[in-house]
Amino acid sequence: IELVARFLIVISLVIAVIFIVWGGIKYMYARGDAKKADEAKIAIKNGVIGALVVLAVGVILQTLAGLVTRTFFS
Repeated sequence: IELVARFLIVISLVIAVIFIVWGGIKYMYARGDAKKADEAKIAIKNGVIGALVVLAVGVILQTLAGLVTRTFFS
């Protein structure tokens, strides 16, 4: 289970980084168009939020795994 969870976390972080980069590319190609720039900013913001959520889930899973295996306190 731990191996699958780590794999999914890594894949999710890669997707979040791709989202951030894609938003940056969209922002560069906006060329002053406010609507396109706003869409790009939203994509970047969503990528950052997604990465933070995935990292938080990873921390929670590591904490729970430590509690279940009782290696957290030792």
